Amino acid sequence: MSNADMQAIWDRHLIDGWDRNLPIFVVAIHFVRETNPELVRVVDGWREVVDDPAALADYIVSLGLRRCLDKDADGTLRFNGRGPTRAFIDSRCKRLSNCLWSDKFTAEQIVQNLHRFKWTRLGPAVLKETAKNRREDKKFDNRDRIFVNAKQRDKRTDWQTTK
Repeated sequence: MSNADMQAIWDRHLIDGWDRNLPIFVVAIHFVRETNPELVRVVDGWREVVDDPAALADYIVSLGLRRCLDKDADGTLRFNGRGPTRAFIDSRCKRLSNCLWSDKFTAEQIVQNLHRFKWTRLGPAVLKETAKNRREDKKFDNRDRIFVNAKQRDKRTDWQTTK
């Protein structure tokens, strides 16, 4: 199977997991069951079991797919299989989440146009930078009161900005 086919399968399972409100690890299990069935076994005719979750994560990382991997502190890619799919998508692509919540488009339309959405890879380095930016927006005085620079955030009224 080519990498483009694998990406299409992952995208389809990701949107299906959002529609059915599945955990992201279950989405990964469905994806691996379709692409590499040796890693997933079925118990009682319906329940899917993964004997080695690390092997499943390593398999997903080895594919190098978009819209599923995050960056570790040292810059290596990793799969974070915790949390619901809706939170997974919302934390990485707000526009896609809003599009899915609006219910204006079908799942097929969204999967076909998924490449148009900007996807952010999370990880300790990204979270550290985000926290730093949030700290810079707030200032404390000597009585531990917080002052938020609201005017500084809005460039429409900033006289130092060329309009």
